[in-house]
Amino acid sequence: MGHVTQEYKRWVPKAPVDPNFPKAYTLKCIRSIDELKEVLAFNTKALAFDTETTGLNAEEIDIVGYSFCMDGKTAYYVPVWHFNFGLGEEALDLIYDKMCNTDTVMMFNMRYDTRVMEYHGFTTLFKEIIESDKSEEEKEKDKLKLAKRPFIKYDMSKVHTWDVQAVVYLADTNIKFPSLKASEEWYLGWRGASFEQTVSKAENPNAVTMKKDKEGNMVIKDMNFFYLTPDEAYEYAAIDALGTYLLGFKVKPFFDEARASGILDTMSLMPLTRFENELTLMDVDKLKKYSDIYARKIADVQNRCWTTAGRQFNLGSSKETNEVLKSLNISTGVYTKRGSMSTSKDAIQQCLKQLPDNDPNRQFLEDLTNYGTYLKQKSSYVDNIIEAAESNKFHKNRLRFGYKTTEVPSGRLAAGGDKKNAFVSPLNIQNIPKPHVTNHYVIPEDICKKYYPEIIDAIDKSGTLEEAETDLRYIDQDKIKELCDKNGFDYSEVKQTGKRWSYRIFGYVVSEEPWLIPGVEEGVVEGFIQELNSRSCFLPDPGYYFVTLDFNAEEIRIPALWSKEPAWLNAFKNHKDVHRSTAEAIWGAENYTKDKRKMAKGANFGLLYGMTAHNFKDRFNISYEEAQDFVDQFKGGLPTLFNWIKQCELEGEKFGTVYTMFGRPRRVKSWFDTGEWSWVSFAKRTCVNTKIQGTGADILKIVFIRLFEQFYKTNLTELVRFKFTIHDEIDYQIIKDKEHNCASFKKILKMIMQIMRVKQPNWEFPMEVGLSIGNRWGQTIDFDFDIDTLEVTGPKQDPISDGDICKALGIKAKKEEPERVTDSERSDEAISATIGTGWNGEIISY
Repeated sequence: MGHVTQEYKRWVPKAPVDPNFPKAYTLKCIRSIDELKEVLAFNTKALAFDTETTGLNAEEIDIVGYSFCMDGKTAYYVPVWHFNFGLGEEALDLIYDKMCNTDTVMMFNMRYDTRVMEYHGFTTLFKEIIESDKSEEEKEKDKLKLAKRPFIKYDMSKVHTWDVQAVVYLADTNIKFPSLKASEEWYLGWRGASFEQTVSKAENPNAVTMKKDKEGNMVIKDMNFFYLTPDEAYEYAAIDALGTYLLGFKVKPFFDEARASGILDTMSLMPLTRFENELTLMDVDKLKKYSDIYARKIADVQNRCWTTAGRQFNLGSSKETNEVLKSLNISTGVYTKRGSMSTSKDAIQQCLKQLPDNDPNRQFLEDLTNYGTYLKQKSSYVDNIIEAAESNKFHKNRLRFGYKTTEVPSGRLAAGGDKKNAFVSPLNIQNIPKPHVTNHYVIPEDICKKYYPEIIDAIDKSGTLEEAETDLRYIDQDKIKELCDKNGFDYSEVKQTGKRWSYRIFGYVVSEEPWLIPGVEEGVVEGFIQELNSRSCFLPDPGYYFVTLDFNAEEIRIPALWSKEPAWLNAFKNHKDVHRSTAEAIWGAENYTKDKRKMAKGANFGLLYGMTAHNFKDRFNISYEEAQDFVDQFKGGLPTLFNWIKQCELEGEKFGTVYTMFGRPRRVKSWFDTGEWSWVSFAKRTCVNTKIQGTGADILKIVFIRLFEQFYKTNLTELVRFKFTIHDEIDYQIIKDKEHNCASFKKILKMIMQIMRVKQPNWEFPMEVGLSIGNRWGQTIDFDFDIDTLEVTGPKQDPISDGDICKALGIKAKKEEPERVTDSERSDEAISATIGTGWNGEIISY
């Protein structure tokens, strides 16, 4: 059940056709600077603005003209640079000055028009760099310096922009990506000519260029507004400004209804525009190595499957795979509606669960599933990244990442670029898989330097990524012998040769291998497996740390604040483990166990998002009756929370709309009105999900605005830069500043944490964040910090145990130690993945 379905009835009815369009309005083309000055002298508090360009990528286009409207009756088009006529740079200077002195400047998709204005002049400066006599290395530095400029000439942060597209979206967030033409038709009752219709009628043949498609047919390759005459262009362009102006006033009530959320949605767009401009350096060489490894894995799997089948077949073909499975007398036990045996990944995995470990068909079935996995990993998360990085003609091996602000009904950001616009890469940064977690071992840098000086020397010589591979050696051989004797293991079989990969982060050295230094405490941290770790190919600029700050347990903190559930409130107010507190509320403190905590954690997230006894039956491998009893116990232990959930559902059913804590509306009336059980159930889940997820979206936008004000408007971007955001985390690069004992790093980090720990006046506690620091995105480790002073205290580590050492050295311990339980409050991603007034620097409160 998605955003828009056949069952969905839009909240706002479609407007009747306007019989007075366009004759009731005046559309004009301005033909001189004097005429433009005279028109712009009109005193207005609101103005609609729209640009016409030679393309979409702000780094390679020119502004052909712009349109504006100041009264909802007359709209003007100003030709700046057409092939046969234009008023030139002065026309842009005049409209920029007018916008800076107008209370509200309406745009539709303001990030595009704002970026067009800010990048005006980029191509000229870029060309000067390319044609200079400097070395290629110096040119690259100059190009990067140019890319980091916030604007070339027109600083649009000085313009009070108001994005009409964002407000149209607020009217009914279940309708994603509202376009200007479609919005005009729905809300105003008219629709002007499309861009394609307008350009295709141009007399100049250069306006439209053609190409042959794969079938040899001639299709449109490109359309260029530059080759229209102003007389051919002005009506189309002026209607865009007119429509934007009229739409703005038409949908203003929905902006007012959304209260603080409406303000946050519109005010966060300028920060997001600048954040999207940021470039991320890619380790293309490592990606190419990964591509080769995946290619070999795919070939190996394919050859084994062909050998088993006794013939070559297409492993990606369901039909051919089905035929091979039948020839081998293998049945997945799952059938499609048409009666054929399913060969989907899920069906094969279900079949594998039924097979004993020694079944001869197990390897073949595992290879079938691995084949699809390897293909997906190689194409989507390696080769696509390589192609995007190498095809960036302006910035070598660097990528930008884009976001969609009007796609997710809750108000969350979706990620991904526009394939037609190469300014940002087409990659969905939110989909890059998180690497598997493994034990890494950490000691202070000074200790490492004393006992393993060769590692520090190698790291010092390795460059800014501060990682090195050295020969493996262990100091405390007596400890290894002791563990071998204790567990009846042959000492000669312990891995004593090979390589040790180590990396240095913020005064600590971390390794895949235990350090084993007698009398020295070493810790165990959660590190990432580096094999085929696509995230490790995302780098900060040289001399910077990659820093991740994510909201800890945000999806529990929000309902805790809202519902006032005592068990959760007390846990968060007193900095206790909320999952343990939940377990104790359900079963009593005297009955607490780590297994009960694990079950409580799963339920804390799951039941908020509509999980039932059926889900927990499979999740905990228990009977349905036991699962239902667990759900009943859980609800009985947190009665205040579930009363709040019930009130959320009743609110949606009664009013047809639910609101986030900051006022964002979500329309649920259509689903409740169906009376169908599945849709009503969906509506009820949506009521709760929206209040939690939507409030989280609002909090993220508060942070965006404050980050922009704190760092981007105060020229601190040489110390810190936004990299990207993924769901409830924001990633940054922060200067290492080692010569000043990391003073700048610590100061900036503290400022960011203060910004992200959002707290409203009526909240009992703030949002809290988790901190990770590293030299690559996929090579960060968690750090602890003092919750009162926000001073970093060291890596988030557990003491090393004999079990940790045995596991690392391959010593089979006689008795496994109990699994460590960390205090991490990160949400269960497996569950989450299935769910589908001006600003004055202070948090807006209602």
